[in-house]
Amino acid sequence: MRCDKCGYDNSEYDIICENCGSPLSIEKNIELQKKYNHKNRAIDIVEIKPDNSVAVFLHAQRQIRNIMIVLVFFTCLIIASLIYGLLKGYFSKDIYKQYNAFVNDNQIGVIYFGTDTKANDYLEECLSKYDVRYLYVNTKKLTVLKKNEIRKELSLRRIKDTVVIINEKKTVNYYNGYQSKTEDEIITFLRNNVVIPLKDGDVKGNIDRFNDMITSMDPAIIYLTTIDNPDTINHNEMLKSLCNDYSIKYDYITGYLLSLSQQMNIFHRLNYNEKKDNLIIFVDEGQIKQIVEGFNTREDYYKIASENGFIDEDSAKNFTNINFAQLKNIALEANKTMVLFETDNCDYCDRVKPIIGKIGLQNNLTIYDYKITTNDLLNVEQFLKLAGLKEEKLTTPLFAIFENNQMTDYMIGLIDKSLLEEKLKDLGIIR
Repeated sequence: MRCDKCGYDNSEYDIICENCGSPLSIEKNIELQKKYNHKNRAIDIVEIKPDNSVAVFLHAQRQIRNIMIVLVFFTCLIIASLIYGLLKGYFSKDIYKQYNAFVNDNQIGVIYFGTDTKANDYLEECLSKYDVRYLYVNTKKLTVLKKNEIRKELSLRRIKDTVVIINEKKTVNYYNGYQSKTEDEIITFLRNNVVIPLKDGDVKGNIDRFNDMITSMDPAIIYLTTIDNPDTINHNEMLKSLCNDYSIKYDYITGYLLSLSQQMNIFHRLNYNEKKDNLIIFVDEGQIKQIVEGFNTREDYYKIASENGFIDEDSAKNFTNINFAQLKNIALEANKTMVLFETDNCDYCDRVKPIIGKIGLQNNLTIYDYKITTNDLLNVEQFLKLAGLKEEKLTTPLFAIFENNQMTDYMIGLIDKSLLEEKLKDLGIIR
């Protein structure tokens, strides 16, 4: 029989082509024989009725093979899905554990649920500047079960591409569709929820100054406020004036330039569990003596400072104010004389003055105080350079010791009490 596909001439008993394996059609072969004038074989091909059982068997065999291929494919697919599910369940459990620890910390924090690594990098960089706790949860690695648990715990409709602010295990606010928002929109959202400060400012400076003042060994007053308005500005000026008059160390901590997390770190150090708008803290010998809330009068603060031993009238009187002519005469003296040079609006000057005043009072020393103005700045600077000042520019506070019209020694900046006492001992001024 001739194959109608490849034209191979098979035997009359074949029902499958020996060359290409295609099934042979008797009817088709009759047509081919007529077309090619093929002579009839000994057995009339038209009358041949071969057994189709072999063809049926082979056809069934092919079907079974195809079914087996499909079954193997789906089996592999199921196994791969199971392995993926097991791995996802493992990673999901680990991620959920991190999430749980983050939420149970009972502090304010930000969680980003999503898959955008660039968005994660931006949030992490932004929040790290303000010491805000942050967690990135890759939702691709969470199982549906864990997603639903988190969604219910945080009272959210979804946790896909969502920024969530949490505090004390509860959702404070959330932001959906983070990837579609601009960076300015995200910053506004974080500012409005006080996650980051409402204003940009000296964050590190505020924290460092607070840490320095709260451990002060000398009498110090700290004004801590978390709001910025005319009342707080006026209150600051009043407290600063009081501390200047009685040589008390003073600092104004602008908490509104800090994030809520940074603010709460400060309040926790003061044994407060919630934020306060205005606190006046009295510190001495490295300990908090008293904390006053809200606004009070100058007289009230004077009374509190006196009760805690901050007001020392004799210490303030121990400084003798001098002018430029008197300075030149004092420097000519044969005995060692001490002069503190200060300027207006000099924070370090205000902080170093009570330290020097107390040493002078304890050792019965006369210390002169020269307040430099813009009118005599050049004269004073020239005079001090001739006397032995090595710095190119005059910087205050400057504590100088003169003898025979020469500056035998001097100290610049915030002076430590113990270092000053040691220097004065070395010079034989105190014992």
